[in-house]
Amino acid sequence: MNPGTEQEKTSSEFSAEFIQVLIAATGATLLLVFTFERIFNRGGFLEGYFFTPFPWITAAGQTIAEGLSQFSGNQPGFVPVGEQFAVLGNFLLMYVIAPAMFFFGWRHRRMLKEQDQKPSLSVWTLMFILGGILTFSAVIPAVPAAIAQRSVASRLHAAQAVQWNKDYMINDLNTIAWNARQYKILPKSMLGGNGSYIGFSLREEIGVTDNGTYTIEPSEKTCLVKAQSKIYSNAAITVTVNENGQLRDWRYVGEFE
Repeated sequence: MNPGTEQEKTSSEFSAEFIQVLIAATGATLLLVFTFERIFNRGGFLEGYFFTPFPWITAAGQTIAEGLSQFSGNQPGFVPVGEQFAVLGNFLLMYVIAPAMFFFGWRHRRMLKEQDQKPSLSVWTLMFILGGILTFSAVIPAVPAAIAQRSVASRLHAAQAVQWNKDYMINDLNTIAWNARQYKILPKSMLGGNGSYIGFSLREEIGVTDNGTYTIEPSEKTCLVKAQSKIYSNAAITVTVNENGQLRDWRYVGEFE
């Protein structure tokens, strides 16, 4: 095998035309990203475009803003073209073009090293440096952000689970209050309390549910209800059914506070 031929094949993996097109496309994209706002953003279709290494934050902000707008009763709208271009352009730059520039530049330097040539200040070196700066400026902050996001998501999921259990138990307490009021207003001839909560008791399907267990302390004018969560051992609710059958004096304990 001819060493010179093998070396020539190794150093000419990409054609000259391909390299020229790649360099031109990269330069045009960078020019587009960094200068388009100053040149064209004068209230036109690119209004709202800006550069950011974290395009997902921009997309999340757009989603939240649109949700709040619809929640306020506004009609669904379209995201401006400039904001759409911002997300797409920043994503392509930071996670497609910049890494490609970095690795192409790194590969070229490796090829020069294999040929015992010293890397010089060239387009490849500039691509290597600029691509590395852009890539690591996005990747390095993303690592702690991803860890923090997972921690926040875990806490949010736990908080939502607690809130769901609390809401379901409040619904059960409303059912108990309704039953207590019905008992109080019925006469004794109809197995009621004749104006009193004394004698009121909970049916089994109401006293114990999938959400919690409930006990009552009825008196003449009020009925104290104690609710213990079946999911969280330290979570409980204490509430009073007043003389009108309404729930008053709510007190939350443990996870429900």
